[in-house]
Amino acid sequence: SLKDVPINLAKGLEIPCVFQRANPYDVLVFNKRNIDFNSPLTIATSSIRRKTQWLNKYPNHNIVSLRGNVGTRMKKLKNNNWDGAIFAKAGLDRLSINPENKTILNWMIPSAAQGAVALASKVKNLELDKILKSISCQNTFHCVDQERKFLKLMGGGCSMPISSFACIEEKKLTFKVGLTCLDGKDSITANECYEKTSEVIKKCFEELILHKINLTGIILKPNMILDGSETKNKISK
Repeated sequence: SLKDVPINLAKGLEIPCVFQRANPYDVLVFNKRNIDFNSPLTIATSSIRRKTQWLNKYPNHNIVSLRGNVGTRMKKLKNNNWDGAIFAKAGLDRLSINPENKTILNWMIPSAAQGAVALASKVKNLELDKILKSISCQNTFHCVDQERKFLKLMGGGCSMPISSFACIEEKKLTFKVGLTCLDGKDSITANECYEKTSEVIKKCFEELILHKINLTGIILKPNMILDGSETKNKISK
């Protein structure tokens, strides 16, 4: 799962192949057939990204920690009085798990490369590299590459409440990113569409970092401005 691969790969490794992306969105699986989202629900997830986006939308809800593999988390949901738990749709699909009571969270911006599976190989292994590139999905590779580059530019990883999702529509790259404070009270999103990828990333970076960043509890060290100059700004609050 490319979502869980560190942004900075181990020395000597590269990712030449990414398979066609599965459903990139998150899904809420709930215990009861009917749920009233206006009531103070208890939702289970250990993802800081999911937690903060959920609390931003539903501030009266309570989030509890949920860890383990997919099977373990499904059992914990069934054996607790929680109202629901958040999973990656792609993870459930790959295990042929289709809960009766669920809803796709189309409003929640996915994590970088969510739903994508990649193959890594040693650098300069030309013969293998050629084979892997021949079975790679070009559009998926390009989209997840931009998502991961943006995450790296922001100085974040899967443990930060940063989301980024790219898709190609009518030969243009649509790029949606988000950053939410740790208590979920404030959030910033940017949604841009350009023909040139570099323009998308630059615009989204400026939206979140250079102009509108004012989120309690978030300390970011952006790696560099896109023109290559180092930034000394330490952005907090």
